[in-house]
Amino acid sequence: MKAFIFDMDGVIIDSEPLHFEVDIETMEYLGFKVTQDDLEKYVGMTNPAMWRLIRVEYGLFLTADFY
Repeated sequence: MKAFIFDMDGVIIDSEPLHFEVDIETMEYLGFKVTQDDLEKYVGMTNPAMWRLIRVEYGLFLTADFY
């Protein structure tokens, strides 16, 4: 192998805007109005880690387990 590409989010594809959009829509579905500013503190976390914190902050009873 001569080379490989390792993409840290934003190097080749910036998927953060999509994550913000989906997280905002999900929270709205759950009855909470959040903004991108509210979610900025979670940038760089894994989804399970982020949702564990959101569950505590918003008092959600859903699990953060992903199968």
